[in-house]
Amino acid sequence: MGKWIEEQLEMWAEDEERPFVFDKFNLNQLDIDEEGILFATYRPESYGEVLFEFFFDVQEDNSLRAEF
Repeated sequence: MGKWIEEQLEMWAEDEERPFVFDKFNLNQLDIDEEGILFATYRPESYGEVLFEFFFDVQEDNSLRAEF
């Protein structure tokens, strides 16, 4: 996943002729369900601009699934 993110940031930088980075983790960009364990959404930013969303949820077998 890390390699994909790096390639995506490079592609956006080339297309828009400006740098893209992952800003420092910001707890305000993380939404966790009321129970605190079933699902969460994280919206990483680049210079304060939301890049995309990660959606995380716990499966019935207790494994973690992540989607973009």
